[in-house]
Amino acid sequence: SGTNKTYDGSTQDSLSGTATLTNLVGGENLSLVNATFGTLSSANAGVENVSTNITLANGSNGLASNYTLASQPALTPVSVAQRAVSISGLAGTSKTYDGSTQDSLTGTATLSNLVGGENLSLVNATFGTLSSANAGVESVSTNITLANGSNGLASNYTLASQPALAPVSVSPAGTVSSGSTSALSQPVGYAAQIEPITAELTSPLFMVPLAEGACESGTAGCVDLTVEDGGVNIGGTMPDFALSPAWPGTPAPETASVPQQAAITPKQFLD
Repeated sequence: SGTNKTYDGSTQDSLSGTATLTNLVGGENLSLVNATFGTLSSANAGVENVSTNITLANGSNGLASNYTLASQPALTPVSVAQRAVSISGLAGTSKTYDGSTQDSLTGTATLSNLVGGENLSLVNATFGTLSSANAGVESVSTNITLANGSNGLASNYTLASQPALAPVSVSPAGTVSSGSTSALSQPVGYAAQIEPITAELTSPLFMVPLAEGACESGTAGCVDLTVEDGGVNIGGTMPDFALSPAWPGTPAPETASVPQQAAITPKQFLD
């Protein structure tokens, strides 16, 4: 019978069992040639038929020329399993907080355990996914898949596991600039018309929206916020806000939380 095996790029398949010749003349025997290996219908992974090319040879007491082999033995198809490969050589990239869980992968991906001379392509091997978009140390996961190479079929292989990547650091993004905390003489949002000061937040704060014009009326704790993106102020009128260590309601909306030194954009506060 044929033997199940893992894909190795070859159509050769080992035969198992003990071959027995029937209808020999009493007391005679013959030898068999090519009785240890069969040939698969395809080298690829899957269920494959096995054929043989066995011939007769003289035995210790019998001439092959006196016999003919009626047919090749009928063998049950065998299973060729996909070959497991693994990926190494990739790493995540530390970055500044940008609100996204997407993380660029660096390095050169290497596949191990390929059949000699074969190659495959990788899909989704340029970006990983962070466990959280927030600033801090975040784990990186991948969803890499195999694709056909210039000399290799992805269907003959399986990815043993996704690569194990070291966690990366997501740094806080920028600072928050504010104007006077007393009554303002200019409408909130027109930061160019006031003298801004730079304040780095030392702990998470909530941006609590106030009633329109509250800053102008001298509401305690009111600040005039300027959005900074790479040192360039983003224009546009913003509502009045007060910096507060706690949100006045329960639960606190996630979009209202201001991480330490995080960049603030209008879309974080306006529906």
